[in-house]
Amino acid sequence: MSNSRLPTKDLSWHPHDRAINLHNTRCAYCGTGLDESNRTRDHVIAQRLVPKGKLHQQWNLIVKACRECNNRKSDLEDDISAITMQPDGYGRFAVDDQALRDEAGRKATAGSRRTRKPVGQSRESISIETPFMGGATMKASFTSAAQIDQDRAYELAVMQVAAVFHYVTFNPETRTGGYMLGEYRPIMVSPGQTGATRCIAHS
Repeated sequence: MSNSRLPTKDLSWHPHDRAINLHNTRCAYCGTGLDESNRTRDHVIAQRLVPKGKLHQQWNLIVKACRECNNRKSDLEDDISAITMQPDGYGRFAVDDQALRDEAGRKATAGSRRTRKPVGQSRESISIETPFMGGATMKASFTSAAQIDQDRAYELAVMQVAAVFHYVTFNPETRTGGYMLGEYRPIMVSPGQTGATRCIAHS
């Protein structure tokens, strides 16, 4: 289907204090037909990504998704949120908030997919290589807390973008929306390119 035939929406009117429910009949992520046996309800910006209650009365998009896609997305969200809520190497949290500290403590027992250890006990060795003058390379290594797997973060971002695209192109009469075909990748500097910095994590 060409872009000219897809319905579009003016997003400027969206309420900032409540979620939008999409009554789609196909999974917003994979296009599978939905029925009572496989239909689930999914918050595109997952509640598990932030401390409990922080998305109350905030904008969000709620879509219908097949059980398989919802389970996959939930697994990504649990993994990523367990890491992003942890304090840095100096014990500092992203914001000074008791709810964040409590949630981070609870999630610290979750297993890291990279280290196979509890997130709160995981340490990774990070090596950075940067081209220097005269063809030399400057290298540095340090130890960090558990890191997000870039491929898993990318997979979650793709699912979130796909759901928003499905909503923007949603036809309320047919209760279906569009899907992004093919693959796409964010623009990144190749590690082999001149002037590029390489960051390599070792569990």
